[in-house]
Amino acid sequence: DDTVNGATLTIDRHGQANEAYSFDGVDDYIDFGDSAIFDNRESQSIFLWVKFVSYGGNSSATYSPVLTKAGVNYTSSSFYFFDNGNSWITTVSDLSSATTLNADHNVSLGQWEQVGIVLNSGEFSLYVEGTLRSTDSSAISSIANSPSSLKAGAWYHLQNPSYPTFNGTLDDIRIYDRALSATEVSALYSLESQPE
Repeated sequence: DDTVNGATLTIDRHGQANEAYSFDGVDDYIDFGDSAIFDNRESQSIFLWVKFVSYGGNSSATYSPVLTKAGVNYTSSSFYFFDNGNSWITTVSDLSSATTLNADHNVSLGQWEQVGIVLNSGEFSLYVEGTLRSTDSSAISSIANSPSSLKAGAWYHLQNPSYPTFNGTLDDIRIYDRALSATEVSALYSLESQPE
């Protein structure tokens, strides 16, 4: 079962009340448990909307964790989305090796931004607002079954409270058990950009 730890319902990107979650950057996070939906997947797509109140720093101890299924390093992780102050960092792992992509933010603090990854049998892609921003065709072949739980807003904070949590708002986290095409990613961004 999902466990909400301090995060609070708030207005989403379309102005609808109680449709997104706000995180305070101190100790808020949501724990979705150790889901089997990531177990050894060769194809996976993950997309979400993010609004930052503050960015993270430029070291692993100060990154802002947005969505993770991760331990202290890639050998205990499935994937993670981080912010390091001026760009996205996202990694997928098979527990023995990992592939990492980076892309600059498209928006400023306090503005909504859609970000997503697609893993397709060894090709790993990072999208920002429906546009391909980084790709690696020699990525890992499948995502590991990490023993860590899926979390929104946190990663290593539970082992070391000095590590930060996410400070901002998350909306519409979508996880697919297949690789979305570039056309589908663009269409998803266009659809979700429209008022509901």
